[in-house]
Amino acid sequence: MSENIFHVRDFGAIPNDGKDDSLAIQNTVSRAVDAGNATVQFEAGDYLVKATANPLDQTSPRFINNIRKIFGPGNYDPSEFNYYAEYAKITASGATGLKLHGAVDRNGDPATRIVNESPFISDEQVRGLFLFAGCDGLLLENLCLTYGPIHGTSGIVTALGPDWVEVDIFEGLPRFDNMPTYCANAWDMESHRLINNINSLTFGSSPSYWRTIDRGDGRRVRIDNVPYASKLREGYGISWWFSLRTFQVIMAASKDVRVENVRIANVPGFGFNTFSCTNVYGNKVVFKSENDHFPVTPRDAWKLAWNDGEVLIENSHFEGVRWDGQNTHGPWFIVVDRESDKTVKFKKEGGRIAPLKRGSEIGFWSGDQLVKRRIADWSYEGKVPNKLREHDHILSITFETEVPSFVKKDTRCAVYCFDIDRYILRNTTCQRIAGAMSIIKNENVLIEGCTFDNIQHPAIVLGTEWQEGTYPRHFVIRDNIFSDSGWIERDGVKGLIGIGGQHKSDDSSFRISDIKITNNVFKDNHLGIDIVRGQDMLIKDNIFENVTVPWQINEASTRNIVIEKNEIIITESGAGTTIINFGDPGYLESEGRWSDSSLLGYNRSNSRYTRGASGSYVKYTPELPEAGEYKVSVFKIFSPTNADSNIQVEIFADGQRHTRKMDFTVGPTDWHTLGSFRFSGQTGDEYIKLTKENANTILRADALKLVRQ
Repeated sequence: MSENIFHVRDFGAIPNDGKDDSLAIQNTVSRAVDAGNATVQFEAGDYLVKATANPLDQTSPRFINNIRKIFGPGNYDPSEFNYYAEYAKITASGATGLKLHGAVDRNGDPATRIVNESPFISDEQVRGLFLFAGCDGLLLENLCLTYGPIHGTSGIVTALGPDWVEVDIFEGLPRFDNMPTYCANAWDMESHRLINNINSLTFGSSPSYWRTIDRGDGRRVRIDNVPYASKLREGYGISWWFSLRTFQVIMAASKDVRVENVRIANVPGFGFNTFSCTNVYGNKVVFKSENDHFPVTPRDAWKLAWNDGEVLIENSHFEGVRWDGQNTHGPWFIVVDRESDKTVKFKKEGGRIAPLKRGSEIGFWSGDQLVKRRIADWSYEGKVPNKLREHDHILSITFETEVPSFVKKDTRCAVYCFDIDRYILRNTTCQRIAGAMSIIKNENVLIEGCTFDNIQHPAIVLGTEWQEGTYPRHFVIRDNIFSDSGWIERDGVKGLIGIGGQHKSDDSSFRISDIKITNNVFKDNHLGIDIVRGQDMLIKDNIFENVTVPWQINEASTRNIVIEKNEIIITESGAGTTIINFGDPGYLESEGRWSDSSLLGYNRSNSRYTRGASGSYVKYTPELPEAGEYKVSVFKIFSPTNADSNIQVEIFADGQRHTRKMDFTVGPTDWHTLGSFRFSGQTGDEYIKLTKENANTILRADALKLVRQ
């Protein structure tokens, strides 16, 4: 055994033997912690973690003392301890220079898989893999962390009615009676993309349950009495999870944390939770499913809460996340009482608490004025009940100098020892996310060289939520590519970037400030940048390609927004792209009365409509430059009151007939992708046709776009 390198094999963990490696891995980790500056070495292959590895380690004085560091002064609170200890099977505390190191394959990807094997427990919390508390210099490297069996499933919609759905589950994915449904989403089967304009199907509702039925080669399940059946169509993909309450890895109260070449393949909850840490680095971190299950997690990929120092994430990949790729925030402290000129009593609403740092700053907000004061001393005074939450935490803080005269009950305050000093997201791909990618609630941020695509909420949301702050300021977004995102509102904002998102209880206007958005490409979306509040913003040298509304600004809640030297491109027919609109060859309307509409189409021209009889149609016959695969998109005109919600779409290409349905009562007005199809290029023989079947509705028509793939 080499000095300061401890091989899990020497403690009994043998890859691919099908045995429980929990205790062997825990014993190796504990030995490395005792040695200090030591490596836990894994070989290539699968390690199974079934049981809680070593309960004695989780109740040792050393572990408890390090947990206390997270929660601050006062008596040890077992309930706070249990919250973290019960989330993990393998724990480490009080370590210096601990490294967990796996093997790589010939491509340099992780070849070590640690499989958290947990049974299906409906609606119950399941344990994550690791908890690292007070582990300075922690490194996780060359590891794939996953669950087995998967606590979720995916399939294809085969039949449905007004309030019921039948699905054939994909081969190899779970299927059993009484599967609960959390975090369900609809997917396009051909592109494996989230279907634009459909929110997460189960958001805001209690879980419903599937039952197995004897159809579909033994893979079919059915669910009844669900409100989302009307949003689905035969042939849609659908995914859901059985639970959502766990963290695969918790890193808490640790300094200089690094995660390199690590993959999260699936987890029924959060991927990483980095809490109250100083300096966090992630490189080649991948969140992506490794099988036919569309998503990788039903919650955040990487939650960054209450950290300080620098956070740098680069060269990484976020795909198939159900909620947010990254949520970076600290807490708000709310003034309860001004006890003296220098001493203030605060509450922290709900959740957990961590120790403050003497010499750090608290920022007091009044309107758009921010005044900071340095902490001289503080004390934790315990919890008090709260009707809306389980409790509030009460703290008394004494400052080095007198607090501002405007400070009074309910003054909102930023806590800078829990606010990242600098956050950088660089050279990272973010796609197919059923939420937002980056929810940013801290200062001094750089996002550069990233790609954001097919994200349900705005790819980046700058703002605040109920108990999460602070206000984003000093922000640079540059050299990124944004597309097909933000069709669902998040905290009052939509589009590719949303600025000014806020909880309804926060009535501030101008606290989000100093935002620079430069040299980005925004494309293929209805709305580019949505600004509902804030000041001192620059939007410059960006390209907006096929973006219907490049920017949208709420004049009443914004000021000093500078927009200059941006290029706006509406792509016309050309190499690789064919667009057919009213008046072009290949555009044909059915007989009957058609009229110009005041609702504008893709190039800001009038769209068309008819109130004609059932069977009225618009037909597009493309003249393509060559045979090949083409992505077909219709510019859908959103009209919630009188449009048709069940337009029949027929695509006849290369001798094959494909069918789709479109709902023009669901917004926004934007390009709607039907899928990618092979065309022979035989002019006159291939077409796309939209037909209405309800005589009492309106058929609306605009452009059709085909893009060579």
